[in-house]
Amino acid sequence: MEASGNARFIGCVAYNNTWSQIKCTSALTVYKCVAYNPGDIAATHIIELGSGSSGGILATTIDGDNATNSNGIQMTTEANSVVIDSILYDCPTAVNASGTLWFDSLQMYNLLNSNTTDYSDTPSICTGYQDVTSAPAFTDEAGDDYTLCDSSPAIDAGLQPGGIT
Repeated sequence: MEASGNARFIGCVAYNNTWSQIKCTSALTVYKCVAYNPGDIAATHIIELGSGSSGGILATTIDGDNATNSNGIQMTTEANSVVIDSILYDCPTAVNASGTLWFDSLQMYNLLNSNTTDYSDTPSICTGYQDVTSAPAFTDEAGDDYTLCDSSPAIDAGLQPGGIT
């Protein structure tokens, strides 16, 4: 899915694509989506924010499926992002900024597990705040069921109203 204007992806599932699953060059909101099985083509990213774009990736599950070339979230020059309450799993790099990010970017209250690198070149002072690093405990990942088991460490671990101090 690619958008050049303000884009909102809510409750969608993106999988088995040969290019970026979700790509935007302007304002992007991704809320309660699941993206997985990105393929293994060079320069492919699961969610990609273009130069000068802004994005909110909230309560979204990203499974890199151990692909060697697919960053979970890729941000380019002067991107502005908020990545909160999301699961970033099994990616070479969960969140990568390959340029100058604006300093009001936030990456926190996420569950990161089985990534080679969790955050790369992300200058925010809140990067990694209150993150969980345990396995997410999906109901049936092999069967593409990314709902969480009752024992998942992600349950009740996200941002609570008034939770940032």
